Amino acid sequence: MNIKTKKEKGIQIFPLDERPQYAAVCAHWSYGQWVARRDVSFDINLLVYQERASSKTLPRTFVICSDSFPAGMVSVKENDMRSRLDLSPWLSALYVMPGYRKKGLAERLVECVKEYARALGFAAIYLFIDVSDESKLTVYYEKSGWIYVGESPDNDGFNARVYKFDL
Repeated sequence: MNIKTKKEKGIQIFPLDERPQYAAVCAHWSYGQWVARRDVSFDINLLVYQERASSKTLPRTFVICSDSFPAGMVSVKENDMRSRLDLSPWLSALYVMPGYRKKGLAERLVECVKEYARALGFAAIYLFIDVSDESKLTVYYEKSGWIYVGESPDNDGFNARVYKFDL
């Protein structure tokens, strides 16, 4: 399935497989935000994004550019939480560079993933929030219509809040 490139006011969203040159940028963002605190090398994380850059199947990453400059990303995965293999697919790794935050880019990325999941025939999509991050993110997602499902351990064994959005 092809995702059409979206353009709006200098903003463009595209699948990473259409711009594989951004795999290292996505790996850098992911590593700095989530992976560095684990016992995983940057090279392994880079390989993950290089694989996504050469595939049109799940997991799939989307990059948002502002005036041709990469400003953020989001992924959709078949599964993102080993303790909840019954739920699929998952919105994952939503990241917007600090200078581009509070400009609606995160919302555009989330909508892109919802549209993609809908096009694949899914009825709902899920995400999880680390309990340590829950204050701002909980408010953000709940205001956006996401429904709290419950707590489950994330892949590192920490409690996380699971949310669902009906498509």
